[in-house]
Amino acid sequence: VLSMSMQGCGIGEAGVSAIASTPRASRGVLVKTLNLRGNKAGDVGANALAAAIADEGPAGGESAFSTLKTLDVGANRLGAAGAVELIRHSGPVENLSLFGNEAVGDNGAVAMVDAVRTGAGGQRLRVLDIGGCGIGEEGMTTLCDALIDHPTEVFPVLETLVVGGNPGAVGDAWEAVLEKLRQARPTLDVAWRAADAGDSQEQHQQKNKLLEQYKQQQELPFPSTP
Repeated sequence: VLSMSMQGCGIGEAGVSAIASTPRASRGVLVKTLNLRGNKAGDVGANALAAAIADEGPAGGESAFSTLKTLDVGANRLGAAGAVELIRHSGPVENLSLFGNEAVGDNGAVAMVDAVRTGAGGQRLRVLDIGGCGIGEEGMTTLCDALIDHPTEVFPVLETLVVGGNPGAVGDAWEAVLEKLRQARPTLDVAWRAADAGDSQEQHQQKNKLLEQYKQQQELPFPSTP
């Protein structure tokens, strides 16, 4: 079991694709945590990672990432297409950060919903960070409505959703949607600002921790996974 961190190393599409093609070692060593935050993977690199997680990459059924649990591709110049492919093929992934990929936008948020509603990906995600992804009111409303209306299809085991820094996660309209989401899925913690009325002390502490991480994404080391 390995944890790999190559945060802020200036790795581009070709480099990330090469990493994604890594086969299992002779002893079957598998990567559980991969931190690529602050590189330049782009959609090409994201697609390669998605294929590796799905065991459909150059390594065939011998990908080193086929049992990946934690993936951080924050601030990697991903657009909607790359982000959606990672959701679609998230498979075993439980913790996914897409933080700071501002080109994801509304189109990406809507396409994520379409992908998971077909049963493709997101079924094991417990933590999803889409903070600072340029998602507006349309995208946030579509995502929240799907979480409310299709709880067994759309991220069914999600525990923490980080959305701070998106233009659609502010204002009265957002707070109305958020209140409906909280009522429909009370076990889902949505991190979008420092304090929200009605949270338990434990939820409040967890949210503050998540938001502090959100503000310092480029400085904090990536948490290891056992």
